[in-house]
Amino acid sequence: APDHADRCLMLGKAMMIQCRKLDWAGYSPRMRIGIHTGPVMAGVVGRKMPRYHLFGGTVLIAEELESSGKPDYLHISEYTKNLISSDEWKLENRGPKEVLHGSKIFNT
Repeated sequence: APDHADRCLMLGKAMMIQCRKLDWAGYSPRMRIGIHTGPVMAGVVGRKMPRYHLFGGTVLIAEELESSGKPDYLHISEYTKNLISSDEWKLENRGPKEVLHGSKIFNT
């Protein structure tokens, strides 16, 4: 879909809103979300406990964006930012980020 970047951001925002409503004995979990756009492979892995899994560089970049992100923020790549069609998002440039063990640098 041409608006997939916007949909991913809306989903991430909705997930964070629902997460903030949780209260586990005084502890409220906070989410960090990383979003990158690109090709992925998907499939079911495992025999005893099969799980659906995504593979590829796009997934690894999104994971690294998430792990270096701030709680309660969506951390997106510049490539994904360029695909956003809506003006509703307040974006903050966090500068370059090394991903894939330093083999690539992305603006985030």
